[in-house]
Amino acid sequence: MGEHAAPERGASESGTAAPEVLLQDGLQALGISTSDEQLSQLLRYLGEIERFNPRLGLVEAQGEALVRRHLLDCAAGVPVVRELVAALGEPNRRQRLSGESSADAGAEATPAVTLADLGSGAGLPGVVLAVLEPQLAVTLVERAGRRVGFLRNVRALLRLTNLEIAETTYERCSERFDIVTFRALTELGDRNAEIFAGLLRPGGYLLAYKGRRQRAEVEAEALRGRFNSVELRSLNPVFLEEERCLVIAHRAED
Repeated sequence: MGEHAAPERGASESGTAAPEVLLQDGLQALGISTSDEQLSQLLRYLGEIERFNPRLGLVEAQGEALVRRHLLDCAAGVPVVRELVAALGEPNRRQRLSGESSADAGAEATPAVTLADLGSGAGLPGVVLAVLEPQLAVTLVERAGRRVGFLRNVRALLRLTNLEIAETTYERCSERFDIVTFRALTELGDRNAEIFAGLLRPGGYLLAYKGRRQRAEVEAEALRGRFNSVELRSLNPVFLEEERCLVIAHRAED
């Protein structure tokens, strides 16, 4: 799998790039355009992870490695998320309206596509997706109270009005979503396949961030009895040598 060369501009004396330069160049390499506000939000988020990581054990990385292995790794899935949002936005498919009711607004509001990040932990990938794709209504599902507190702080600091936090396990979550995603949460298996399918609305998608494709293919077999279709999509993460892929499973319409 090809990888993008590390950026040279903004490098320190040791040859490593400053996190903000690495993040900006990485997003550009992924073909993701950001506003100044979005870039600022991601940098504030990066700072909060580093601030609370020693106390909460959110991730096993910091600085440049945190940007490479986590923020940009999550962002690499954005093009696929956009594909799924477009598929879910077909005319007459969406019933749920975001914001005010049509009676209050005087006209129909744009329907919101809902996404749940299961076992969100530090908010990866949910916070990154909420920042980069503000049209999504994102729910972070996390059971650990201290991490929930961290996520609520992030939501307030970044002023993410499209982000909600559900303090529960994914097994006990009672809501249903258009897209369900997770990263470094669990293996795909018969029991989890049933749970994931139950969390999705008819026609919804499961999007699982995985590592080596060969192993992901074995795991994905458990989904085939519960989902209408299962696809593996190789990712080309920037500034990262590890193999990464996405498992995309589509729940049939009822």
